[in-house]
Amino acid sequence: VAGAVIGKSTKGAVIGALLGALVGGALGHYAYDKKRTREETVRTYNYKESHGKILTIEEASSSPQTVHPGDVVEMKMTYAVLNPNAETKTSIIEIREVTYNGELVGKPDGRVERGDGTFTSTVPRRLPSGAKKGEYKVKSIVESGTAKDTKEITFTVL
Repeated sequence: VAGAVIGKSTKGAVIGALLGALVGGALGHYAYDKKRTREETVRTYNYKESHGKILTIEEASSSPQTVHPGDVVEMKMTYAVLNPNAETKTSIIEIREVTYNGELVGKPDGRVERGDGTFTSTVPRRLPSGAKKGEYKVKSIVESGTAKDTKEITFTVL
């Protein structure tokens, strides 16, 4: 988010991106939580092997919905992973594309390997003290090979 809120120039974007990376790193890394086991996820989706691989976002959110410059916003996503073979591990890329007024201002991503089940990941980011007021859109994405899903959420800077 920092890249665009510092300024519209390339120099401002680079400085903001570096600042955002430093501040984000100071807050910690992705937080993960296994919400449901493979068996529970199979029941939730009435899954059968003939369905093939399933990778779907169940929920995406930002918290809080309304923030001030300098506040921390948590971008959360819950998604399900199922494969015909219960022993299969899936390499997944989790992405949050953050835009402000249609401009990409941040794109934190993480790569994880998952067995089957339902998982929640959270990315906390502190907004810079000069964050511009308005609505920020976050496109939450999970992808693995040919499987991909997206959900869009927003938060507002006052």
